[in-house]
Amino acid sequence: MTTIPSFFCFPPGREVSWKPSSGSVFEMRIPGEKANRKREQLSYDRMSSLGLPTHMTLIESMEVLSWLSQKGEATLKRHAQLASDLRAFKRQEQEFEKFYFISMSTRR
Repeated sequence: MTTIPSFFCFPPGREVSWKPSSGSVFEMRIPGEKANRKREQLSYDRMSSLGLPTHMTLIESMEVLSWLSQKGEATLKRHAQLASDLRAFKRQEQEFEKFYFISMSTRR
């Protein structure tokens, strides 16, 4: 008779037969453990890749706030009121288009 590992938690002194074929049960759990580790790694990789867009959004938000508090404030004040004549309106439109295309080209 072979002793049973302690993780089975049998009462002390209780004799239980241990068959040699039951060792294969322990060998069968190895592929399951490998699959579990692989799943955990894939889950971690997926969570890491999801964190990157969130981080980029945070950086972009900080850049927008910085621009608004510094350079953007003057631009917004300048464009807050519409131009009084056609020439000034066209100039204002061109400035806005320039700003718009620059902002769209820097976006990834």
